[in-house]
Amino acid sequence: QVLNASFETPRMGMHLHLRAWCWLFVLAGVSRWTAQGSQARRRLRQSDAEGKALDVTLATVATEDRVPFLSMILDRWTGPAVFVVYSVDEGQEERPEWLEQLHEASDRLHVCRVHSPSGSVDELPINRLRNYAIDRVETSHMLYVDADFIPSEDAYSMILEVLKADPDKVGDPKAAFVVPAFAVSGGCKQMYQCKRNFASRVPKDFQELTKALQEKTVTSFGFISELHGDTDYDAWYEQEVPQIRALECLRTLRYEPYIVVKKTADLPHFDERFTGYGKNKVQWLVHLRFQGWVFFVLPRVFVAHMPHPVSAARVNWKMKMERKMNHLFDDFLHEMYQKAVSENLPPARIPMCPSEQTAEAREGQAEERIFDDAKSTA
Repeated sequence: QVLNASFETPRMGMHLHLRAWCWLFVLAGVSRWTAQGSQARRRLRQSDAEGKALDVTLATVATEDRVPFLSMILDRWTGPAVFVVYSVDEGQEERPEWLEQLHEASDRLHVCRVHSPSGSVDELPINRLRNYAIDRVETSHMLYVDADFIPSEDAYSMILEVLKADPDKVGDPKAAFVVPAFAVSGGCKQMYQCKRNFASRVPKDFQELTKALQEKTVTSFGFISELHGDTDYDAWYEQEVPQIRALECLRTLRYEPYIVVKKTADLPHFDERFTGYGKNKVQWLVHLRFQGWVFFVLPRVFVAHMPHPVSAARVNWKMKMERKMNHLFDDFLHEMYQKAVSENLPPARIPMCPSEQTAEAREGQAEERIFDDAKSTA
């Protein structure tokens, strides 16, 4: 099926006009239908997990230069998937050539190409695109990953197996299941070089992953970035199937793992004020925590980052967008605290770790003490 729709998204007080073409492949081929974007999105937002059998859709967003990674994802992910591809080029055909490369997954793939004639690297509406993808998830659960992260070969079946083995946790509508992230070592300047040189190095399963870690061709994101450190990779290596490990506390407010969540009416959308590069995903994880989500780590399943050329958005982040997005993130945190006070929300179900462990934890606990004080005097 094809959705041909136009919609607008907020852009720091303005609106960015976007146009979308969507293909829902079916075994009999491709058929076409049209709808107003805003009306379609309202219907999709009403869809939730109630009454649905357990199933997981992988959702991702890619700029057109990252499209080669989408076929790699489909080679590994055997469940339903939603891909949103963003383009700023004018005059492109409605049915791009790369679409045919994805057609072999015809019975389980929903693809949207979103075009912005006025887009730029500063204003890549990444969170608007993520929401657009999530709105098209029709299963009980979803896994959002960035397009440069390739899942392990048995990720879909392993996630289902583990979740079905623990119905109590799956039944919690505010349970988030962490899929640990790793990174293939190396660099490249052209996308074709990246895929040619590194695609074969992405571990297929836990056995290949442990070998690659020993050979240092793959590293954990917990080693690369503190933003994934709370996953506790040492504990993860010891987890057996179907053990689901609870995270008792967080050492950083900026923990941003990839997670499987239940798609319910209460699931927050990504904040669409965040554009370009930086802070756009962590704000969603912070929002989940403030709204009462708890985090569990899944065993033996993982995603691995593929090397790719440095994006224009990341270059722009360092040149002029970092301060802007950092200020916006600080404003967002303040809004979350204010919302918690005004709505008298209970304390987060997953606390910050003891303050002596990290400076980040001390910062987080200081902010939460201010929050608790504000609630006590409200």
